[in-house]
Amino acid sequence: MAETGSILLSPLEDDPKSTSINQDLKTEESNLDNTGVADPALVPHDSEDDTTRCSSTLPTQVPEINRLAIIRGARNKQGLNTEEANYLERSIRDSTARAYDNGWLKWVTWCKENQANYDAYDVDNVLKFLVAHQNYSTQHLNTLRSSVASVFRYPHPDKPPIASNLKIQDFFAAKRRKTVKVPSIVQMETWDTDILVQYIKQNWRVNENLTLEELQLKTMALLCLTTMARSRSDMGRLRKEDVIFRYDQNKKIKGAILHFREAKETQVKSVTLGVIEDEEMCPVVTSLYFVQRTTVLRACLPKDHTLFLAYINEGSKTTSIRPSTLSNWMKRLMQQAGITTEYKVHSIRAAASTKAIEKGNSIQEVKKHANWSLNTNTFETFYYKPSSAKSTSTKITVVNIVIFYKISVVLK
Repeated sequence: MAETGSILLSPLEDDPKSTSINQDLKTEESNLDNTGVADPALVPHDSEDDTTRCSSTLPTQVPEINRLAIIRGARNKQGLNTEEANYLERSIRDSTARAYDNGWLKWVTWCKENQANYDAYDVDNVLKFLVAHQNYSTQHLNTLRSSVASVFRYPHPDKPPIASNLKIQDFFAAKRRKTVKVPSIVQMETWDTDILVQYIKQNWRVNENLTLEELQLKTMALLCLTTMARSRSDMGRLRKEDVIFRYDQNKKIKGAILHFREAKETQVKSVTLGVIEDEEMCPVVTSLYFVQRTTVLRACLPKDHTLFLAYINEGSKTTSIRPSTLSNWMKRLMQQAGITTEYKVHSIRAAASTKAIEKGNSIQEVKKHANWSLNTNTFETFYYKPSSAKSTSTKITVVNIVIFYKISVVLK
């Protein structure tokens, strides 16, 4: 059972006492300058692997227009040496740097086509650039603005942030008012995690009967459901050394702590899990069994190797997985379980957290467990998606119908 004092949560079982629990920020794009120019947005699901730093390697960018080269030049003029400048480049995520590189290249291309100076601080030109690309989504437009701002803030340190300019703010206000997006059912409701749980029970019930590949997939699915972590950027990078098993005084497994080093919410995101009664479906027990069965395979791997392994059945070829690999595994597993392909892998966070609340856990408990900020409504806005049968609207409708019926009876 979980330790005394832990908050209990399990999206896997009906018993809310089974597993112990332990902030989403806006996108880094919208954090630069002033976030007021666009609605706060969640950190996007990675579109590509972040394992390698390549923020300035776009082949089409020559040094004169290379975003990072311009920033480095400005920093050198400010007296920073190469080591200091290189260190500061780590202030944003690799995926964000790539997005800025692409946005800056689009800005440079537009400037050349319109005889504008791409490195001159000219808000009017930035406005014209945004208007020229107004058909893009608000989030993408905000990334384009941030791409330009990521450069201008260095050679023009005495100028106000682009986002603070009223013209730019009015542009985004107009864009939001003009954009009418009717949400789909998939965006309003999430899928039932019982579908995936039942698939695991029917196909991979007994751990000791599973092949290594099956055991790995089962462990992956159970941890994705119970941690509510991002399957790609969190679970796909989870190191084996960051899965810490905890034992009681009788040396019996009682729980586990998982540390996600590259979490988008904070520097390190930690999740605590307890042992549930059904050990064959317990994420902690299953993870421990998986680690024990792969001990020999891990012997020659570097210390920072991932919990989940590629080429797990090929011995000498076994290595750490790429984040995209785990995402693809999870995608196939969801499809095999019968979950409609309209739901993407990232929807696991919404499905698991919504199920946890339906099982009786409070929103505050779930937010603490999944490391969502308690001071924002990120979870309520983007992740809590109850089915029509569980939604507040349904309850209100039922109440109103009953009231209407009573009034009708009285009138008769």
